[in-house]
Amino acid sequence: MLERFGLINSILNKAPGAKRIWIHALSVGEIKSALPLVNSIQNKLEIPTSKHQASSKLQTSPSLQTSSEQETDSGNHPCCELIITASTQTGFNMAQEIFIKSDSQLIQSKFIQVGYFPFDLFFSIASISSRIDPDLVIIVESDLWPGFLWHMHKKKIPVFLVNGRLSKSSLEGYALLKRLFASVFSLFETIMVQTDNDKAGFLKIGVPEQKIKVTGNIKFDQPIPEIKQIENLEHLKADFSGRFLIAGSTHPGEEEILLSVFKKLREDIGLKQRSEFDEIKLSEFDEIKLSGFDEIKLSGFDEIKLSGFDDLKLLVVPRDPKRSVKIKKMFIAEGVNCQLASSCDFPCSFQWLSDSMNDVIIVDRIGILAALYAICDIAFVGGSLVPFGGHNPLEPALFAKPVVFGPYMDDFKEVSDTLLANGAAFMVKDSNDMLETLKMLLDDEDLINKTGNSAVRLLEDGRGAVERILSIIFSK
Repeated sequence: MLERFGLINSILNKAPGAKRIWIHALSVGEIKSALPLVNSIQNKLEIPTSKHQASSKLQTSPSLQTSSEQETDSGNHPCCELIITASTQTGFNMAQEIFIKSDSQLIQSKFIQVGYFPFDLFFSIASISSRIDPDLVIIVESDLWPGFLWHMHKKKIPVFLVNGRLSKSSLEGYALLKRLFASVFSLFETIMVQTDNDKAGFLKIGVPEQKIKVTGNIKFDQPIPEIKQIENLEHLKADFSGRFLIAGSTHPGEEEILLSVFKKLREDIGLKQRSEFDEIKLSEFDEIKLSGFDEIKLSGFDEIKLSGFDDLKLLVVPRDPKRSVKIKKMFIAEGVNCQLASSCDFPCSFQWLSDSMNDVIIVDRIGILAALYAICDIAFVGGSLVPFGGHNPLEPALFAKPVVFGPYMDDFKEVSDTLLANGAAFMVKDSNDMLETLKMLLDDEDLINKTGNSAVRLLEDGRGAVERILSIIFSK
């Protein structure tokens, strides 16, 4: 809180002669979206990832480079530095995880710093912006603050909106004060939007057409995460003969639906397996010695699990980890074996994944969802069965997984519509629809593979937004 007021500031002063790009993203989702943008800027400007590399000569846009600034301070400082800010604590933590820590996607670099975005108050904006001292600002997707934009405009610091979108509710709100918001959005140097529909929305508000460019969705440029635990996870999955259903970023009201659907799925599996076993006449196996079953051939029952009907395991990853205990109690009250990941030697070990005693695991930590998407069989994306706008369905799609989501995908409408149109995802209206869709997928391994592969092909075809965005920014 004090940092957003500008009373505390952890950002280091700009190196002598250096230029700075300030990239701002609201919270976790926007921070993740910014990853391919930051990666590309780092590569394009050859921003060093160590002091040793700082003497590299940089090829930058005219707005970021002068001939006398190619190298500064005896080659110990780069020509360009990146400052990444978030408005929420979870967004700040995610930014540090992705951009700063040594085990993140980017190599640890003192030339990339993470901080908090100021409250839209004059003294807060003045304090933080003077410390950051940016040469240009990039705002990812949203988080519109008129005071900040006006301050940058007065300082003649260009501000770009990238991956811009307008949900139905946002458009309706802006339209009520059309003249005001038209003037606010006009303070941007350029507004780069995801789709033609987004462009039409900004035009409807009154933004000049020359300020709007359709560049696509940078989410399609997401790199496949390099997950250190992946080999261990895949090994554990191989040891567990069942399947994983991952419910990622769930919100209140969705866990109740998942509980109902999961119980019915397990009952259905149990009844199906029991009916199959009923047909086995034990009298035919009178000579079997119980000391070993190596030579038994049951024509279809080679993988009989004596431990019970644990074919399907559900992993729930709530958007707010603080709700995990409450969710666990709800599952246990309904007679479902359930445990928190943190109580199972997490995150040092993933043994809880193959623990047959737990039908449901509530993952009460951040930073592991991508790893779980990588080894799941089916992924449900939360915030979509209840009206929260949904979450990014491309995160599981990166790993060629079939994606299921509800009807409330307003924040990812273009992405979700594209996935559905290309047979790369399934939309479910309610618990009954979800139950039938999951049954269909669990009964058809070929459909699971086909859907996942369609998602990957779609991602590959949709790449290129980041390059289009940077070509516009660096031409200014």
